[in-house]
Parts: sequence; C-alpha cells; structure tokens
Amino acid sequence: MEECELCGSPVSAPYTVLVEGVELRVCAKCAKGKKVMNRPASARVGPASSRGAAAKPSQKVKEEDLEVVENYGGIIKRAREAMGIPIKVLGEMINEKETLLLRLEEQKTLPSISLARKLERALKIKLLEQPDVVEGSSQQRGKGELSIGDFVG
Repeated sequence: MEECELCGSPVSAPYTVLVEGVELRVCAKCAKGKKVMNRPASARVGPASSRGAAAKPSQKVKEEDLEVVENYGGIIKRAREAMGIPIKVLGEMINEKETLLLRLEEQKTLPSISLARKLERALKIKLLEQPDVVEGSSQQRGKGELSIGDFVG
C-alpha cells in the first residue's frame, strides 16, 4: 500500500494529480481541487464508454467555429456582481489575474475561447456563440433584397 505524497496517509488506489507542474500520487481527499491526471479504477463512475459520450463528434461545435458575444464585458460584470463576487475572488476562482478580468469587463481585451469557457462555468453565463452565416450570397438572399455589390461596379 502506498502513502499519499501530500498528507502521508495510506492509499490503496492513488490519484495522479498535477500540483504546480509536478505529478503526485495522492489520496482522494488531497486530489480534490487539483487537476487530476489519472483516477484509480475504483473512482470511475459508470462504464468507461459512458464517460465523455454526451456529445457526438458530428454534433460537437469546433472551437474555431465559436465567437464571443458582443457585450461580453457587461455580461461578465453583471453576473459577477449578481453573485456578490469581488473581481479579485473571481480571478482566484478561475486562476486568472485581476487586471485581465478588469480589462475584459471594460471590453479592452477579447477573451480567448478557453478563458470564455472558464468564465461561463464560474459565472453560469453564456459568452460563446456560433457566428451567424455570412449574408450576401445570391443563394441566401431573397428576391428583391439588394447588397452593396449590387450598387458597386
């Protein structure tokens, strides 16, 4: 039987977690709140085929196909204030700097897709959407609708 590399308690099926760039073999208690790299077989829930099978690959939206909503700064700020979370605490929750979050709320910085996802989870908001189809092709326009291309030329 192994010992937990953090607290020293005996562990029959250790978790492998990442702590400040170092992989450690720890007990379930010490694994909470850490990035789990490998779970023991006894800790897995349900059959392996059911894990991660919620979205079919054909229905999954590619990250390149997403964009941040227009008023993202206001959405972030209203959600944070509604939850009563200071910006410093939000930064600690999602492991981002307070100054970056301030710049996001002021819409001086556009969040990356991964940062937007972290904010969505923490604040329970929607920041990412699929972009609208580019209008203007003759196949998508109805009869009688004009585009700039109809006037230029």
